[in-house]
Amino acid sequence: MNQLIQKLQKEDRRMTRLIRGVKIMYLILIPIYTLLSLFTPDFTLVQRGGGILVVLGFIAFTVLFQRRINEFNSVDYALPTTQMLSQTMKRYKFWKPELPCALLAALLIDAGLCLIHVENFTDPQIRAKLLDIQGTMLPALLIGIVIGTAWWYLKHKPLHDQAQTMLNELMQE
Repeated sequence: MNQLIQKLQKEDRRMTRLIRGVKIMYLILIPIYTLLSLFTPDFTLVQRGGGILVVLGFIAFTVLFQRRINEFNSVDYALPTTQMLSQTMKRYKFWKPELPCALLAALLIDAGLCLIHVENFTDPQIRAKLLDIQGTMLPALLIGIVIGTAWWYLKHKPLHDQAQTMLNELMQE
């Protein structure tokens, strides 16, 4: 049990540092994109709206990251064992309740980038521009999903499974 707790503490600290770093990056990008969206002189109203959608997506990700940081910081390893193991399983499960919010944030960024790169909707090149944007966004999203899934299988699934096994053993006693 002590060995599992040490692994969990180490992974929780590592995840907190990683998520905090990404959150800081978004906190830097939010004012930059806000200023660019509002004050780029040759932006149309549609492009400004696209910039705001990108900023809203960044804000949504920042809120999700802060929630995860709070979750990791509020872990209490002194709880009764069954409670601590249950919380561990929730913390390290693959599909989390915030996944739809993360996908919505990604869609906001995607829609915003589409609006930024389409000067007007009568542009004969609109289809090519949208396909170009989607040709970048979708592979980036898929690569992120593949990396996240592999990361979970390598780093978090063993912790989740070990907590599940210990919890099952305790429940049988």
